[in-house]
Order: sequence, then C-alpha cells, then structure tokens
Amino acid sequence: TLKLGNGNWATKEDSLLAYNDENGNFKPLPFDFTRASSATVVNKQGLIETVGSGEPRIDFGNDAKGALLLEPSRQNLVSYSEDFTQSPWNNTRVDITSQSLLNPKGELSANKIESNNSAESFIQSSIGFTSSTSQVFSYFAKKGNANFTHITFFDGTANGCRQWFDLENGVLGTSTSFGSGITVDGANIEDFGNGWYKVSVISSTPSITSLISRINISETNGVTSSAVGSYIYSTMAQFEVGSYATSYIPTQGSAVTRVADVSSQTVPSGIISQTSGTLFIEFPNLDNTFAFIGLSESGGNSNRMVIYSSGDNILDAQFRQDSVVKLSASTGVLSGVVKVSLSFSSTESVLYVNGSQISVGTASVWSALNEFNLNQANQIGAKVSEIKYYNTRL
Repeated sequence: TLKLGNGNWATKEDSLLAYNDENGNFKPLPFDFTRASSATVVNKQGLIETVGSGEPRIDFGNDAKGALLLEPSRQNLVSYSEDFTQSPWNNTRVDITSQSLLNPKGELSANKIESNNSAESFIQSSIGFTSSTSQVFSYFAKKGNANFTHITFFDGTANGCRQWFDLENGVLGTSTSFGSGITVDGANIEDFGNGWYKVSVISSTPSITSLISRINISETNGVTSSAVGSYIYSTMAQFEVGSYATSYIPTQGSAVTRVADVSSQTVPSGIISQTSGTLFIEFPNLDNTFAFIGLSESGGNSNRMVIYSSGDNILDAQFRQDSVVKLSASTGVLSGVVKVSLSFSSTESVLYVNGSQISVGTASVWSALNEFNLNQANQIGAKVSEIKYYNTRL
C-alpha cells in the first residue's frame, strides 16, 4: 500500500513522494520533509553537490538506484574547509599550492601539499569544542608521488594517535598512539572516484575540549617522515563531534551547521490495516547508528512498529501495542546490503533480516497506527534504498 524508493525518487522542496500503485491505480502519498539548511550529496555523475534548504537528498555514492540520505545535525568546526592557505591552518615543513587539481565537486580547488623537509611534514588546525564522547576528523585525499597520508590527533603536549591510509590501493594502513588517553577508535577510507578517497578517524576523548588535527604526507605505511618533494592532494576537511563521519559541510571563514533531515507522513485513513501488515526496509549498508524508522500512532509512542540501530552495523526492532512491548530484538554486526521486514498479524509479530527469521513476539489488533516516521528521534544517520508497507502479514 506504500512504496518509497527502489530507484523511483520524486523530490521537491519540503516534500518526498511515496506512492501506492495497487491494481495499476497510482496514488501519490507525499511525505513532509524539513531541513533548515543546505547540505551536500553525491549526484548521479558521482560528484558532490550542494542542495538547498529543505530539499531531500538522494545519494548515488554507493547505489546506482540512489538512496535517501538522512542525517542528524552536525557542525564542521574547521573554519576553512578547502583553502588550506588560510588561518587557522598552520604549515609545518610543507608548501601549499591551491587550485592545483579538480576536487570531488568537479571544481579546480584541491590543494597540493608538498614536503620541503625530510622530517615529518604536515598542515594542522587546532579545534576547540564542547567536551564530548567522540570526535571525527575527515578530509579528501589523492595520491601524488607519495602513496600514503596519515591523520594525527594531538593534544598539544605529548599525547596523540595516528592512522595511515593507503591512497594507492584504497585501504587502511597502520594505527598507533603515543603518550596516553588519545587512541584511534575507528577509521575509514571511502572511494569517491577519480583517485579521491575520503579518509576519517574517530577518537573517543571525553575529557578533552580541543585537539590539533593534522594532515600528513607519508611515503611508507607507519612512517611519519617523508622525502623533500613528496606530495599528495587534499581538500574538503571536516572536524565534527560525533561517533562517525557525515556528509561534507563546506565552510569559508567560520564553522557551519547542517541541520537534521526530518521526514514523516500522517497516512490517509484506510491505507494502514490495524489487523495485519509488513514493513520492509532496504539499506545499502549500516555504516552508522540511526533512530526510529517505522509506523506509530500520531502524537504518541504507545503504539509503534519500528526499526532502529543501537550501534554501528547493528539492527534493532521493537513492536509496542498499548504501551506493552510485544517484540524486542537485536542482531549482531551486519555488513553489505541489509533487507529487513517487520510483520504482524492479530496474534504474532516477526522480525526477518535478509530472509532469515530473527525473532518472534506476540501481537493483537492495533488501537491506532497512522503515522510514518523516517527519523522520529531526529538523530538518524542512515541511507535507505527502499521502503514498502503491505497490508498483509508476509
């Protein structure tokens, strides 16, 4: 009775279109959509582009059919994300040549970072933030005559960590720490085409309120120094408070906040059965934790069937009727494409993941089920390829 995605996307400012095409009779079912800021997305050409305030984002970075990108509010605390010749960037034993190469947006603005000394060579920025559980530093890098780059987190005294990235083969390298208290708690390298990779490091340092973040040149995995004349290309740096890297937020002179994506629909009467149904959701991956996607009663949580995530690459489900939890389940760590269905009849509720039954609970006839939420708690961080809802227990 409701379909969204699977390569069929229709968006406009403040609206995302789902549909019902039973018996060849097309009925549009628009979702309200809000995001009170611009945001970036990977378009069909594989380039990063900026879309306007309130415009839903269909991301083609990992899926030729596109995926709906829903993210929480985040702030890029790097004040000049692309021009590394500006303050607060400080250069140590490197020369910067700006506008030397096309960046992942297709613009001639990437920086060439070249070592002019055989010691450790880098650019760095000191970032202050409210004390939190974790921070993420990311940037886009492309090999020059040096095959590696590494990120250094440093507290300005004697404590820090390093993570190397192989820009030749697109894989993670070595991670190390020095001093105490600052460690690499997660790292990622993501292919954006044309030799560009987005590299990122997560560090959980709850007692710290500032970190020096370095972009280093490396010729060899695990080695901090580089020869004179070694260089890489880099651009689009981002420092954000959170447990994973989100989409790029451009800055030019000050920190910039991207507001959360919020989408929901009060379903027309008769669309959702109160006696049986199946909610199906496909994710191209589960990179991040995310909040509720599912059906509930309008204005309340006493009745809901939702899929969410309590940890990276982990999927959870809950079935609640008249404030009584009828099913609560969690998977182990998942990878790749994940297909989920949450089904119910008047007697049972069932969770399936990738065709396998995960958990069975009880159920009864609903008293109310009429609102579809794609991010009920406003903390979602997920890409969704497809959503379907059927008025039968499948």
